[in-house]
Amino acid sequence: MSTLRVDKIEGMDTASKLQMPSGSVLNTVITTDNTELALSTGQTPTNYSQLNTTITPKFSTSKILVRVDFGCLQYGGNDTGLGHGKIMFTQAGGSATDFPSSQLGSNAVVSYKAHFQVNLETYEWQAFQPSMALLHEPSTTDILEYQVYFWSENSTGVCKVNKTYRDNANDASTVATMTLMEIAG
Repeated sequence: MSTLRVDKIEGMDTASKLQMPSGSVLNTVITTDNTELALSTGQTPTNYSQLNTTITPKFSTSKILVRVDFGCLQYGGNDTGLGHGKIMFTQAGGSATDFPSSQLGSNAVVSYKAHFQVNLETYEWQAFQPSMALLHEPSTTDILEYQVYFWSENSTGVCKVNKTYRDNANDASTVATMTLMEIAG
């Protein structure tokens, strides 16, 4: 049996010379937010900016596991329809971009790719605690920022994050979390 003990592993000259086994976690970044929000999104995708999270991949062959968890997320309003949510990303400060269809599976919708939905057909507030995860293959070492967007099928849809429909002072706030993990390719 052999044991190798080190304090730090570094590439000899450049990061490209350092090799890590495929599947190794290289970097993890987490953002949490408990801001209570009511976003009147209507049909326009609206960024929940408090959860925006950045990561800089060490290698262009890395994959980024993007996971978002909500303690409480509610849709409602005076209309029926679906509430939608999705994750988008920016590269090197560019515009927010949808994930390529090849990375979403065979059921990807051409526009406004929804990563989760909730039914509003009852005209009542509906609370849920969604989690979603995507594996992104960005092929870059540029700074990446991941963002969550919400919208409704109808003009008066409202999304409440980390709060209840009652808006009662005694209601506890919940926490939303975005976790980014760089995984060696």
